[in-house]
Amino acid sequence: MDLPSSWDSVELSKIAETSSGGTPSRKEPANYDGTIPWIKSGNLKDGHISEADEFISPLALKNSAAKLFPAGTLLIALYGATIGKLGILSITAATNQAVCGIFLSDHVSTPFLFSFLVFHRRKLIELGQGGAQPNISQQIVRSIQIPLPPLAEQKRIVSKIEELFSELDAGEESLRRARRQLGVYRQSLLKQAFEGKLTAPWRKQNPERCSTEWHKTNVGKIGRIETGTTPPTANPRNYGDELPFFKPTDLEQGQFVKTAREHLSESGKRCARVLPPGSVLVTCIGATIGKTGLAQVTCATNQQINSISPDEDTLPVFAYYQVISPAFQEQIKTNASSTTLPILNKSKFSALSFARCSLPEQREIVRLLDEQFTVIEQNEREIDAALKRSAALRQSILKKAFTGQLVAQDPSDEPACALLERIRAERAA
Repeated sequence: MDLPSSWDSVELSKIAETSSGGTPSRKEPANYDGTIPWIKSGNLKDGHISEADEFISPLALKNSAAKLFPAGTLLIALYGATIGKLGILSITAATNQAVCGIFLSDHVSTPFLFSFLVFHRRKLIELGQGGAQPNISQQIVRSIQIPLPPLAEQKRIVSKIEELFSELDAGEESLRRARRQLGVYRQSLLKQAFEGKLTAPWRKQNPERCSTEWHKTNVGKIGRIETGTTPPTANPRNYGDELPFFKPTDLEQGQFVKTAREHLSESGKRCARVLPPGSVLVTCIGATIGKTGLAQVTCATNQQINSISPDEDTLPVFAYYQVISPAFQEQIKTNASSTTLPILNKSKFSALSFARCSLPEQREIVRLLDEQFTVIEQNEREIDAALKRSAALRQSILKKAFTGQLVAQDPSDEPACALLERIRAERAA
């Protein structure tokens, strides 16, 4: 890339030293009975680090690869889910082996390099080696090519980035706040719908259509309740392309569930509990308990899903909306067995309370919710698009910053080549 004449391009190893930490043995309790902050890759959140969630002792430092890094050290995560994440220590701390410390010369601004590594992160991750999870080595970090301006310009660039990013931060927080408010509004609509408040005006205008009063029943009385089952996997002929076989991960499609990652064959179908279109599918175990979808096709599910196939007096979409309502979701959590994994079996699921009203009023509730949710979803899409534009603008700002286009060059600045000579001389001394 073309750089201003006062800039230089240099490997990070020419302007910084690096080191990683270590993990003291957990078999020795005294290692973790200390006051030395111990930073792990999960603590790196692209900002300043002023506290730790775990501490080690001087003994741990002595008997492991962990070492103290001074305040001001730039940290980068080398592998795992946080690969490429950054932090700047505000405290003296040790790190584990997944974190690399970068120690810069005084002639290079730490915030400048921090911002460059944010900009460079995607390329850095692409260099990651490994199978199960990407990882980068200290050697890869040290070989990163840095576009280096004069020190005074580095500081001007950082100041300008902070100014522009501060404006973007404010705008993005406003967008996220609006999105949270839409979520609150969605929950409020669902709450009103199944308390009878949403359609109260409609009931006054249509008394002749309210043949059935609002009343409480239980889930087991509104249709057929099933818990899925998994055909024997030892027989591969149970699986094919005949019948969609839904699992909790398939419920991530949103309201309407149409496609499955796995299908059953004719023989597999005979081992399953086949459900009609319009069945409400509800995860009944684990962290995603209560996750709900409305089947659009004939299907089967595994044992982690309870289903409701509503009778003719209950609209499937009405049942779906009630299951995702705050009160019903709270019932699911409250009634789930208290084990390592929360579980809601068929019996307990069938006993959950369900509010029912006349079919005409159910249709009106579905109409009103569909109408309002369409507006909410459109607003959410617009917010998400605006957040993507803001993220792209950040990258554009950073690109300009590291190609010399964000701030003006000052002929009186000491050029980067002079900084590099001074760094080499200091290292040689």
